[in-house]
Amino acid sequence: MAEFFFMSETQKEEFYKDYLAEIKSLIGQEVKINNDTTHYQITAGSRIVAGWYLQEMPGCCGICVSTGAYVMPDFRKKGIGSLLNKLRIAIATELKYGLLLCTDVADNTPQQRILEKNGWDKIDVFSNPKTDNIINVHTIKLNQGPTEEEVLDKGYF
Repeated sequence: MAEFFFMSETQKEEFYKDYLAEIKSLIGQEVKINNDTTHYQITAGSRIVAGWYLQEMPGCCGICVSTGAYVMPDFRKKGIGSLLNKLRIAIATELKYGLLLCTDVADNTPQQRILEKNGWDKIDVFSNPKTDNIINVHTIKLNQGPTEEEVLDKGYF
């Protein structure tokens, strides 16, 4: 994920500009985004609005894992979750991942609605033996090169 951190502050501001303007219009306050290597957080003054993590899947540089996404209670039901979903996808796309993976607990219906509305595919459901939670696994394809069929048709192999 290092490519994103080689952007200048000006380039990052330009990348985030439209998302931050839309969040400002939703909550009526100036906002900014803070991020370290994997953690992203939206703040309005000293208040946390939302956050999430994006991490490269160990052992596969083509998959980005989105975890820990949240919107603080005072900022829910304003469309911020959907907007942040689009921002997570945009960041992972900019970082040249081919697939973004996300999990959620089965009773997190707001997150499931956001993912479904934004084109994610639910690919699996399982019971987490460590927590007894039912977990949904979702993916969305990003920067797609040629399909397997196209590769075979062109005789690359």
